[in-house]
Parts: sequence; C-alpha cells; structure tokens
Amino acid sequence: MAKTKTVTVVNPIDQYAAAAATNPSNAQAQANLGWGYYGRDNLDEAMRQFEKALQLNTDNIDAQYGISLALKKAGKTEQAVAALERAAELASKIEERERQQMLLRLIHGHINSIKIGDLKIGSELWHKM
Repeated sequence: MAKTKTVTVVNPIDQYAAAAATNPSNAQAQANLGWGYYGRDNLDEAMRQFEKALQLNTDNIDAQYGISLALKKAGKTEQAVAALERAAELASKIEERERQQMLLRLIHGHINSIKIGDLKIGSELWHKM
C-alpha cells in the first residue's frame, strides 16, 4: 500500500497576519498584510493595514502605493490621486533606477486612468522620465 503525503496548505493571509503580529512595529510586515488583504479584495482591511504601516514609516513606498490602489479600487478617486502623488514623491527617491522608473510609470498611469480615463503609458509618459 502506497503512502500518501499530507500537504498542508497555508493561507498567505494567516502568514502575513502572524508576521505582522510578531513584528507590530515593522512597517513592511504591516504593508505585506495589507497587500494580502488587497489581493483578496478586502479593501477596508487592506487600507487599515497600509495605514498602520504608514504610521510606522511615512516613507514606506509599498504601503503608500498599496493604499493608493485600494482607494482607487474603492472609488475614492480624489483621495487616490493624492495618495498616488505622494507615492510618486517616494518613488522618485528610490536609488535603484529600474525600480524607480517602473513605479513612476505605474503610478502616473493610475493617475492618468483616474483623471482622463486612459493610462497613457505608451506615449509621452515613457519619454518624460
């Protein structure tokens, strides 16, 4: 008789929640939990976690970008644009040029999609950076 392997499926939210609980003063752990909730479309909880991360570190680009997207997805467009503009400020300080440019393109694409209904990342935006 063949033995069957038992596979334990771990819920990523549980892992992120455990890391955030273990490291309550770690902004990145809180932001990661926010992304977990965002991925599950639990926008209210995602925004709460991103806010926690930003209270711990106002310069956490992952949390700032995350809250921007959650606000956008929740239809809070004015708040989303303001949050995206803050994310652009933070992204412009990233030393790794490729990551900086990628994030700035994404951020400006989201701002364009809110303001004019088009990402406009295939035309002038690529050349302005």
